[in-house]
Amino acid sequence: MMKKMILITLFSLLTMVCLGPASRVMTILISEPIKIDRILVAHQIWESHEDSLAYNLIEDAVGIMQITPITVCDVNRILKRHGISKRYYLSDRWSVKKSVEMWYIIQQEYNPSYELTIASRVWNSGTVKDLKSTRAYCDSVKVIYLRL
Repeated sequence: MMKKMILITLFSLLTMVCLGPASRVMTILISEPIKIDRILVAHQIWESHEDSLAYNLIEDAVGIMQITPITVCDVNRILKRHGISKRYYLSDRWSVKKSVEMWYIIQQEYNPSYELTIASRVWNSGTVKDLKSTRAYCDSVKVIYLRL
């Protein structure tokens, strides 16, 4: 009897999830979580030495990922284009959790294969192009990545 009650409850919950209201969600596909986390951490170390209170006055880059105002605008533009109502604010750059969310949104949009070099180019310059100005940054992040 108890087993039957549990099965009915589980089935009811599953049905509710399946029949619940639809929501607009941007799916972030991660094929190699360990590789992704290493790429993220390598960028955190290079950008701020993993200091969530880091601030670069010259670039107005803030937090653990050193997010600039233009990056916040780009993230919000991506979300809007995907029909997602969530928006980030400049103050969210100080939050480690929200900074990481923004990093993943940028990577999913411009670097869905999560390649280290492209991840570095995108995060440093906003483009996947091989720019002379991003080479030193990419090399530095790669050294950190290989040490992790």
